Amino acid sequence: MDKIALVVVDVQWDFLPPDGNLAVPDGLAVIPVIQELCRSGTFDLIVFTQDWHPPGHVSFASSHPGHKPLDEVDVGSPPVRQTLWPSHCVQGSHGAEIHPDLLASVDETAPVGFIQKGSLTWVDSYSGFWDNARGNATGLDSILRKHEVTRVVVCGLAMDFCVGYTALDALEGGFETSVVLDATRGMDKERVEAMLGKIVDRGGFVRVSQEFITRKLLG
Repeated sequence: MDKIALVVVDVQWDFLPPDGNLAVPDGLAVIPVIQELCRSGTFDLIVFTQDWHPPGHVSFASSHPGHKPLDEVDVGSPPVRQTLWPSHCVQGSHGAEIHPDLLASVDETAPVGFIQKGSLTWVDSYSGFWDNARGNATGLDSILRKHEVTRVVVCGLAMDFCVGYTALDALEGGFETSVVLDATRGMDKERVEAMLGKIVDRGGFVRVSQEFITRKLLG
């Protein structure tokens, strides 16, 4: 029987309203849905990803004098286009912590893994698998293969950035990949729709949580 992993992307205080430095609109709504997924007993592995930036990270607008959040700049060599953000998810800060309700909801029968990304000062990492320059793997692929996972289910924040790029890289890695629509929220409606379109075009699925909670898709 195929093994299935739940990948919970970046549900951290800084991405959650009302006080997060980079809050995703309606982001709190994903928490009870992801709690149900974590408790469902459906998954053979649960992995939490965590933005984990050092002070002065390349994605912070404050690291680029004369620029403001949402500006785009080229960074690195060869250059990678980088959207600038408010400082967020700084290593060791409250804002970088995963919401505790999710951690408390994990099915005790499933192994749990943690992936920290964006921890190098000079390069960002939207995907849970790679940095944006594709130079450094996070270890997520290795964890999935160690547990003989063939199916990946992605949820969390934000759909148009880290969730989406994680799903695309899962597809590229050969995993059957689904995004749980009611367990994610995005920053921008048009970008969310475009990202979902890319995922479907590349062979991924857009599903809802009850399909996994009731095990309709297993067998």
